[in-house]
Amino acid sequence: MEVQRLVDAYIIGLGENADNAELRTTLVTSISIGDISLLELVQALGEYLASEEASRRCKGVNVLSDVLADLPDDAIPAVATAKLVQFFSARLADATCVPHVLTAVLALMRHPSFTDQFATDILGALLKEVHVQSFQYSTRKAAYQLVELALDSHPKAVAKMGDDFVLGFAQ
Repeated sequence: MEVQRLVDAYIIGLGENADNAELRTTLVTSISIGDISLLELVQALGEYLASEEASRRCKGVNVLSDVLADLPDDAIPAVATAKLVQFFSARLADATCVPHVLTAVLALMRHPSFTDQFATDILGALLKEVHVQSFQYSTRKAAYQLVELALDSHPKAVAKMGDDFVLGFAQ
């Protein structure tokens, strides 16, 4: 099975508003059973994730977030979680990708390898880079779900942020 072929078909389906459930299931199953790695998926998405064209970047992040949302806990190694948190923290500055980044981050936050430091990094980027009020309801809801999940799952990380969290949340 060629990962690039699956990724390209998924991207084409996004452009045509097609139902990509079968492709997503194939990618998730292949990663879960070890036929392909998460790294191979990211490499196949590379041209999209690093594109200078906003719509291509958005589609690449969309595919990655869809797959991450469906992966079981044991399919994302701790090392990958660290790299993904770093990537998604930076991508929060890209307004076109924010809705899909939030979906991916919510999925990552539910994994056991997601640490307090990761929560601090993500919340810091969210509060600094994203003007939540300017987005549609679904994106605003996802941002608030992220904050709520951080408060529930990583209260020490939020407390450590102190006034920066309070000010950022108020704004």
